[in-house]
Amino acid sequence: MVVWLKRQFGFNSYDETFDHFDKVWKALGSPKEMLLVKNVGESDLTLFMRLPHERLDRLFEGFERCSLADLPKNVGILIAHADEFDELRRLLTS
Repeated sequence: MVVWLKRQFGFNSYDETFDHFDKVWKALGSPKEMLLVKNVGESDLTLFMRLPHERLDRLFEGFERCSLADLPKNVGILIAHADEFDELRRLLTS
């Protein structure tokens, strides 16, 4: 079962989180169910991630569970398969 997580970063850097997500993503074979996106056009930065299994959430400290409905309509891709990101944007804007 996929799980959504989010974390607000404000104006803080998310480089460590990006690098950690990328390492986990690659170690798992770049699963299509896994993606990392950010909100666009808002003053505080929030990262949202979708993980292929709820057990993986413990690998990402400081993140809290959320749902697809919590994502803003305008998100930017950080790490994802392009077709999965396109499908996500379609879901958020429909």
